[in-house]
Amino acid sequence: MYEFAREIAMSGGSASSFPNNISTFFHEGKNLTFTAMAHKYQVNMVHWDSKLEGFTSDQIQVKEPSTDKPLIVVQAKYVLVSNRSFPLLAVASTGGAMVFDPNNGKMLAYTALPKEDDQTMRFVRGISYVDNLIMMGTHTGEILIFNCSGESSVKPKPTVKEHTVPIVDIATCHFDDLTCTCDVDGHVIVWSKNMKSTTKKI
Repeated sequence: MYEFAREIAMSGGSASSFPNNISTFFHEGKNLTFTAMAHKYQVNMVHWDSKLEGFTSDQIQVKEPSTDKPLIVVQAKYVLVSNRSFPLLAVASTGGAMVFDPNNGKMLAYTALPKEDDQTMRFVRGISYVDNLIMMGTHTGEILIFNCSGESSVKPKPTVKEHTVPIVDIATCHFDDLTCTCDVDGHVIVWSKNMKSTTKKI
């Protein structure tokens, strides 16, 4: 049974009115709980110990790398890929998909969304990971994929596309490494572990 423990005040603002606007990760080795929350043009991060004490907070400002223009954060999620001892922070925004090292706030990878007409709302939404891959969905139905080959090496891979409308969410069952993607029309696609092929369409 869950019960209210305490309220944690974020120093950088409130949560944005998007679904999946908060992500948590428990680090067993350090006995710390990490939380990331989407808020306008930034990600607010805070962590605490098992006694709900020792609070430490930080922020990452999300900007277009080439222009320094602020980007609206749609979703932020901790992702612990197989070849890292500490999670990365994947950020979905209105300009593209980003991967940060939450320890120092350094951007490790960025894939920009293609420029379109001014009437098209561009966004990245839905974040998951399997093995050493990080996946994020887009408004076009494409899935952006990043490959993590070390503690600080993250590179974009070719995108995959089976959806024809915007992605709503991406989820992975880490017991059998099955990843599912869902779009706004309610179509669900089950992917193989390496994200190179589909195994089922619902």
